Amino acid sequence: MVNNMTYKKENETDNSNSAGFLKIRQYVVDLIYRSGNVPQKIPSSRKLGEIFGVTHPTALRAIQDLVADGYLIPCKGGGSITKPLKNQPLKIVGLIDGGGKNAFYSQLASRVFSAVSNEFLRRSESYALHPLVLTGPLAESEELIRNYDLSGLIWIDAPTNSAEPAKILKNLKKAGMPVVAFGNPVEDISSGGWDFEPEHYQIFSKLLAEGRRHFLVINGMDETRWAAAAKGEARALKDYNIPQEQVIVVNGNPDEVKNRVQDLLNYGLKFDVVMFTAGIGPYLDFFREKMDVENNCRLISGELTTYDDMKFTGYLVRRKLAKAAKTIIDNFEMQMQSPDTAPTIFVPVEIEMELMKDGQTVS
Repeated sequence: MVNNMTYKKENETDNSNSAGFLKIRQYVVDLIYRSGNVPQKIPSSRKLGEIFGVTHPTALRAIQDLVADGYLIPCKGGGSITKPLKNQPLKIVGLIDGGGKNAFYSQLASRVFSAVSNEFLRRSESYALHPLVLTGPLAESEELIRNYDLSGLIWIDAPTNSAEPAKILKNLKKAGMPVVAFGNPVEDISSGGWDFEPEHYQIFSKLLAEGRRHFLVINGMDETRWAAAAKGEARALKDYNIPQEQVIVVNGNPDEVKNRVQDLLNYGLKFDVVMFTAGIGPYLDFFREKMDVENNCRLISGELTTYDDMKFTGYLVRRKLAKAAKTIIDNFEMQMQSPDTAPTIFVPVEIEMELMKDGQTVS
């Protein structure tokens, strides 16, 4: 019951009140879908404001909004009751994207979110996803997640700069909740995500097979990811007896990178491959001007950070998100049905390379 839930009092700012408004709305809608045909009593707006740590006007606005949308029926003596559903109760699964505070979606976040959510929701009319907004520090989020009494949790691109997501997922799993991660793998949790060593081995092997020998890598990865990627590249170079010195890696902000590359070109170095491990956008015009990207120098970019209006020419690295999402949601359903016997798995997101010219696939 909501009366037994404890929420840390938030600062009375516009942001906290907006978050409180969403918390109240999400709580009520979840309660309706869980209770099915049984009406539930909802406390007064003043009491809800106290429980969720928001001002009374914010709580009142949330209740009025729910009444207007047909979720609540006001009671003459105060408070309100939920309007029962006619269909079966739902299995509501929480979904956290990133740190739970995303204000907007990039192409990358949208594509990953869509692959996972579509795969889950298509399986049953009784499934629903509840996007969770984590308004406080990650260290304080576990109690909030538990309070929603979810049927499971999916965490997309859990932050890698904090130990808290892994701790939260492991604690929830230990308590019997089905949990999976997607995007950034989490140790000891069933995960689908990036596996940079085999990815970069596949990419370099294809380029080496084409006879390319002079590589420039514009690196935007963190140390852990780059260490894995570099292992894959080194394996491919060894297969073709190409020295590691044939690969030059440049790090830094866009201005630093362009200055460093200009110095390399001034020294007379030539490249037949330029690979971008992060967004290509800040560099594309520079490399189009400095190199023959149509014929002699192959650009390599990921599809999740490349856009139609760039009119990209080169190899586009596509990720088979739907395939990995299917396998990880298979495992998630196994956890929902038999949590004690479901295995913990890692599902790598496979890649394929597609040659593009001016933004169109080369047939």
